[in-house]
Amino acid sequence: MFPWKFGWLKMTEDSPLSILDALQFYARNTPNSVAISFLQDGTEEVTKQTYSQLLISVSQIASRIADHAGYRDRVLLALPAGFGFVHAVLGCLWVGAIPVPVNIPRPNRSVDRLLRLQQTTKACLAITTEHIRHYRSSLFGSLRCSVLTIEEMESNRLISPRKPAPDDIAYLQYTSGSTKDPKGVMISYRNLSSNCASIASASQCTSDDVVVSWLPLFHDMGLVGGLFVSLFTGCHFVLMSPESFVMKPVRWLNAISKYNGTISPAPNFAYDLCCSKINEEQMSGLSLKSWKVAWNGAEMVRPSTIERFTNRFSTVGFKPTTMRPCYGLAEATLLVSCTPLNEKPISLSLHRKSLERGIVQEDTSGFEVVSCGQPVEGTTLAIVDQNRTRLLEDGFVGDVWISSNGVSAGYWDNTQATEETFQKELGSLNGSFLNTGDVGFLLDGNLYITGRSKDLIIIDGRNISPEDLEIIVEESVPSIKIGSAVAFSVACGQREQIVVIVGIDERSHDSNSLQLLANEIRAAITYQADVPIHEIRFVRRCSLPKTSSGKKQRKICRDLYIMGSLESM
Repeated sequence: MFPWKFGWLKMTEDSPLSILDALQFYARNTPNSVAISFLQDGTEEVTKQTYSQLLISVSQIASRIADHAGYRDRVLLALPAGFGFVHAVLGCLWVGAIPVPVNIPRPNRSVDRLLRLQQTTKACLAITTEHIRHYRSSLFGSLRCSVLTIEEMESNRLISPRKPAPDDIAYLQYTSGSTKDPKGVMISYRNLSSNCASIASASQCTSDDVVVSWLPLFHDMGLVGGLFVSLFTGCHFVLMSPESFVMKPVRWLNAISKYNGTISPAPNFAYDLCCSKINEEQMSGLSLKSWKVAWNGAEMVRPSTIERFTNRFSTVGFKPTTMRPCYGLAEATLLVSCTPLNEKPISLSLHRKSLERGIVQEDTSGFEVVSCGQPVEGTTLAIVDQNRTRLLEDGFVGDVWISSNGVSAGYWDNTQATEETFQKELGSLNGSFLNTGDVGFLLDGNLYITGRSKDLIIIDGRNISPEDLEIIVEESVPSIKIGSAVAFSVACGQREQIVVIVGIDERSHDSNSLQLLANEIRAAITYQADVPIHEIRFVRRCSLPKTSSGKKQRKICRDLYIMGSLESM
């Protein structure tokens, strides 16, 4: 039975509970409906499968996985976007193995994440492609497990699926943090079904919808918000590679236009990229009238981005109510809160000095923050003081804690990190909570995120969000591109000092222009935030430490700065 109720689904004994139940349900009831279409270069549909065809492919590849891995065995998936990944991840679930989606290993890495993950998970099998294994032969040769390519896993055998228990681990979602200290979130079938239900309910997703995504399938937003939600609701999933989007952002919007896409998720930077890279000629063939839910999450959502994208693409049918700022994290499977359907995003302009004291006070010329909406059904939000001793009222800034069926039991084989993050309790709260590590506040039922607690800069008793400083740099200095500034603090004697690292294009600046740019940045921060800057350092934009999903890695950037390993301009 579904653990959730929607009017468009009949509550029968055949109703799906897990992803595999969902796949079998739709293969029986709508066998000829297209499940997935893959756009090889982001434009042409090269392959597609109906639900019945997908079921057969998954069962066949599962028979090959079963030769190497069984119940609770971990399987690394180093696969690009496409049917290979889809078949492999579902094939692992089919036999009861635990898939571990990973980023495709790139050459010239000092410490390779894949090796570390294989050691951490004790995976008995890694699945990749012939192309990747050929070009990274030494890496895959050093793994202490079997390695198979998706091309050599073809089979005509069909096997029956293993029926999972609700609290069995479905997969491990590794957070996109440090390579040296990866943490694998244990997502159970209960977590997954509950969060897919929340996402489907929040977007009113039915089998008539079309989900379009270019997001990496090894990240939670692409895997859960794209693939798994599509399978849970029986709708059409249109997939392209992240590279196709980054090389030519109009391909994403073209796919929405061509397939009448209704739901599509992306981080904030993707909407900025569309505004800067899509010209008027490319817009002439677009129609975004079908788009009803444009999820905007995974990183700080900016009011300027929402306004710029909405204004630019309203001429081709994009509606202001389509943009849906949201908040989520891997530890909660994915979605935690979102802007209500058919409502415009809202934002507040806050007094900076009051915000630094943890008090929300509106100021028309202050720091603007977007609402991440209201908690989805079954989710409880709490704002806790930074000493973790008391619950804060609305309008006060503190640590964001959450409780829901989507919250994981913890990290794989990492008791210390699990205790620090999960099962948190407070006398005035019922049950256990997840400490998200984010800082924010509640107001009128809406959640606002203002930063990360571990990234917080504390200067002279003031709590300064690095995002605030970065936004000032990126939006006040025209020559600095979005996502190119990183702010953090370092110890200088007995005091903390602020350092700002700025990524720029190497060919466009000389020493004189860099000095002028530094003066412009310093003036903008001084005027808007009234904080002293210890140093502004320029680096090549491509060298800024970021995760595979494009998030800034402030801690790594700070560590490189302290070690003197940042290559300055």
